[in-house]
Amino acid sequence: MRFIVFLSAILLVSFSSLSMAACVRAKKASFHKDPTSRSKEIYSVGKYFPFLPTGKKEKGYSQVQDMDGKIGWVRSRDLNWHWNCLAVKVQKSKLRSGPGTQFSSAETAEKGESFLDIGGEDGWIQVQNADGEKQWVNLDHIWKPREAMRMSFEPEHP
Repeated sequence: MRFIVFLSAILLVSFSSLSMAACVRAKKASFHKDPTSRSKEIYSVGKYFPFLPTGKKEKGYSQVQDMDGKIGWVRSRDLNWHWNCLAVKVQKSKLRSGPGTQFSSAETAEKGESFLDIGGEDGWIQVQNADGEKQWVNLDHIWKPREAMRMSFEPEHP
C-alpha cells in the first residue's frame, strides 16, 4: 500500500511539473543576452509571447528559449507561468471567425505575433490577443512551447 501512495505522489509531482510555457504578462518585455537590464537587448516582445523556460534563474531574470531556438533572459516579473500562450510560426496566417477555412478572415497574423490559447477543435485554436479580441488560427501555423516532463520534489517556479 505504501508503494502505491509513493508512486501516486511521484506521478502527481511529475505531471504538475510539466510546464506549458513562460508567457509574457507585461505589455512589453525585453529579451536580453545576459541576466541584467544593462545587457544588450536582443529584441522586445508583447503580451502573451511564449518562451520555453530552461529552468535557470539569476538576479530576478529567467533564462528562456524562443521559437527560433535562441537562448536569452527575461525579467521574471514580466512572465506568467500558468497561462497557455502561443505564437505564429509561419510568415503569415489568416485569423478566422470560426474553426475552419469556411469562416471569414478579416485579419492576418504575422510571424511572432502572440496570443492566449483559449482552446481548440478540428485543427484550429481559438486565440485572444492583448486587446481581448478572439479569433481562430490554424494549428499548423502556431508554436506552443512544451518542456519535457521532469521528476522533482522541488518547486519549479518559486
